[in-house]
Amino acid sequence: MTVLKRDERVGIASIFGPNPARGGALAAKDFDDMLGKVDAVFITAPNHVHADLTRRALVAGKHVFCEKPMATTIDAARNVFDAAGAAKTVFQVGFNRRFAHVYRRVKELVASSPPHTAHIKMNRGELLKPVWTGDEQITGGFLFETPVHMFDMMRFQFGEVASIDARLSRANDFSVLVEFQTGMHATFVTSADASWFFPFERFEVFGEYSTIETEEMDSVRYRLGLDAPTHTEDYRDVPQESRCGFAEQDRLFVDAILGTVNRRYRRSMDFAPWSWSAPVTRARGKSGACNLPDSGRWFRLRKSRQLEKRIGLLLAQYELRCHFAHRRPVFVSVA
Repeated sequence: MTVLKRDERVGIASIFGPNPARGGALAAKDFDDMLGKVDAVFITAPNHVHADLTRRALVAGKHVFCEKPMATTIDAARNVFDAAGAAKTVFQVGFNRRFAHVYRRVKELVASSPPHTAHIKMNRGELLKPVWTGDEQITGGFLFETPVHMFDMMRFQFGEVASIDARLSRANDFSVLVEFQTGMHATFVTSADASWFFPFERFEVFGEYSTIETEEMDSVRYRLGLDAPTHTEDYRDVPQESRCGFAEQDRLFVDAILGTVNRRYRRSMDFAPWSWSAPVTRARGKSGACNLPDSGRWFRLRKSRQLEKRIGLLLAQYELRCHFAHRRPVFVSVA
């Protein structure tokens, strides 16, 4: 919410959450009361209520930024997709890494040196603190927490997915082989209890005589060419809201709204953050116009039908990060 407060086009008009006292003078008595006071809503509630709140806000004619994941079931995702398609407002899902300096630089490097394979890691240290992180009734499962970012990032960097072969060795411990329509393939490993060993997330991309390696959203190292030197670009001194993509995705969300609403709104917009525990929100996101994939065509998964459904839904949500304002796409994927 810090970024939004600095944007002169935006005014924080109302806050709704389970503890009204946290919202102070801006606290709304319920979600519908809040909707009556605002033009746009930031939904940062627990995962399992994202879809319902998003659908209600879209039906009410509000612009919506929804934290990832958009939904935790296929049916709920389709309901949001239908509501977004019927509305004439902006809808965006929070995938901040598409705007992070490191991953935008990787995108440029991949374009100049096409990869043939990659290895991706994203781990957590534990699912103990806060206690709800281990409750699948609230989160939808570990894959809907941090790993969803890397599924999105693989598609952002390497294009459309052709197939997935996944393994679940134990609870919240996954190994995945992803094949892309270009013929490239990548491995993705993610574990929920690997200890807080730095770096927790890493991209390693390999091409002909080239290697690109990230360390969190802090730095990228690369060598492009057999005899080329190794370069390091470090972003640790960049403010976090910019380094991690939060500032850019907020700006683009507001830009998209101001391009779709009546002229009288162009100088001032009212937003409402929906926060589970506090009025402070952190928006994350990227959006693009696309279609819902046929999960039966996209996935080859083994060992667990539940795992198939989860990964299928995660990839489907990349296709659901879209909205048509006045029947035209309002977000364009960063290239």
